[in-house]
Amino acid sequence: MGNRVDKPHYIKIFFLFFIFLLFIPAFRFFAGQICYQQAQRFIRQQSYQRAVDILQKGSGWLPWDSRLQHRLGVLYFMLSHTAGVGSQDTFLSFALEHLKKATQLNPLEPTIAASLAYVIEFQKGSKPDEILAAYQRVVDLSPNTVQYLMLYADKLYAFKRQKKLTKAVQRLGRIYPGRYGVVRRKPYWNEKLERSFAEGLLQAIQENTDPRKARIALADIQAQQHNWADAAKQYRLALLLKQHTNTSNNYFKLATYYLHANTFEPAYQAITAGLKKQQAGPINLQYLFSLFQRTGHGDLFREFYLHISSELSFSYAEDIRLAELLIKYKKYTFALELLNKVVTERDYLAKPWLLLAKIYRSQGK
Repeated sequence: MGNRVDKPHYIKIFFLFFIFLLFIPAFRFFAGQICYQQAQRFIRQQSYQRAVDILQKGSGWLPWDSRLQHRLGVLYFMLSHTAGVGSQDTFLSFALEHLKKATQLNPLEPTIAASLAYVIEFQKGSKPDEILAAYQRVVDLSPNTVQYLMLYADKLYAFKRQKKLTKAVQRLGRIYPGRYGVVRRKPYWNEKLERSFAEGLLQAIQENTDPRKARIALADIQAQQHNWADAAKQYRLALLLKQHTNTSNNYFKLATYYLHANTFEPAYQAITAGLKKQQAGPINLQYLFSLFQRTGHGDLFREFYLHISSELSFSYAEDIRLAELLIKYKKYTFALELLNKVVTERDYLAKPWLLLAKIYRSQGK
C-alpha cells in the first residue's frame, strides 16, 4: 500500500504554527513594555543615556508605538541641554526625528505636538511663523487646556503678533475666567488686552462658563478703572452664585466696592453678612475701621459701629484695640466714647486708663 497521509499530524503542526504567529505580536508587545518601564526607572534616576539605549531596543520591538518615539524625542531634547557644543545640534536633530515620527504615528495627541513645538523652537534656523504654527497646532488639538493656550499667548507676545495675541487673550477670558489673576500679571498685559479679556468674560457669562469667577474678574477690572458701582454690581451678582462658598472676606470685599461708590447702606449690609459668617471667631474691629479708612470714610465708622452694635456684640478687648487704632488716626472723640464705656464696666483694667491718659496728654489736658 502507498504512504498514508496522517491528517491529524498536519493539523497539529498547522495549529502550533498558528499559535506561534499569535504569540509573536504578544511577545513583541511585552518586550517593548518591559523596555519602556526600565527606561522610566532610568529617567527617575536621571540616567538619560541609559534610558535612550533601552528605549531604542523597545522601539525595535514596537516601531509603531508613539509613546516610545515620544519619550525618545523628549530624552534627546533633554540631552541636548547637557551636551557639548558639538553634540547639541546632533541631539536636537535626533529629538526632532523621533518626535516627527511620534506625530505621524499619533497625530491627534497634544502632548506629542507640544514636545515637537518645544524642539522646533530650539532648532537653529526655525522661523517665527514655523514656531507659532507648531504651538497653534497644540492649541487646536487641545483647545480646552489652559496651559497650552497661555503658552501660545506667551509666544505670540515674544514674536510681536499683537492681533493674534488680542484674540488669544479674549479666548482665555471666555474659556478660563478663573485665570484672570495669572493673565493680568503677564508682561504683555495692557489696557487694550484688559478690554479683550473683559469681552471674553462677558461671553463666558452668556455661555455659563464659570460665571461666578467671570463676574469676580469683571468686578476687579471695573475696580481697576475706578468704576466702583459697576464693580459692586458684578461682585454682588457673583456672590449670588454658589452662595455656600461665600466667605466673610467675600462680603468685606463687596463692602469695599460699595464704600468706594459711596453707597453706604448696602456696604453695611455686606459687612453685617460677613460678620455673621465669622461668628465663631473674634470680630476684628480694627480691620473694619481700616476698611472704612482706606475708602476715605473713616469718619463714618462710628455710625456703622452703632448700627451694627444693635445686631452683634463686641468684646471689651475688641473695643480697646479699636480705640488704640482710633488714637493713631486722631479720632479722639470716638476713642474716648469707647474707652469710657469700657472703664465704666471694667474699671479694674489698666490698658483703657493708660489710653485715656494718652488722649488727654495729646489734647493738652
